[in-house]
Amino acid sequence: MFREVLFERVWRAQALRFLRAEQGASTIEFVIWVPVFALLLGLVADAALIYGGQARILRVVQDGNRAMSIGRVTDTNTLEKPDRHATAAA
Repeated sequence: MFREVLFERVWRAQALRFLRAEQGASTIEFVIWVPVFALLLGLVADAALIYGGQARILRVVQDGNRAMSIGRVTDTNTLEKPDRHATAAA
């Protein structure tokens, strides 16, 4: 009986010591927060790609409008052909 009581006290003391120990607490916080920040970084990168694509499309449309307004292009069929000067300048 004495061994059982002693074992129980030692076990409780070790369990309480383990629960109070703060060793590795920063590792646990790191493991919890890294996926959140990775997801946030992915969302920011995805939004940047989407807005970059929209800006590229807007620029193409504006260039087409500008070419049409100054008379460089007379119909929409010529807009569909690539311009050699525009690709060299870009």
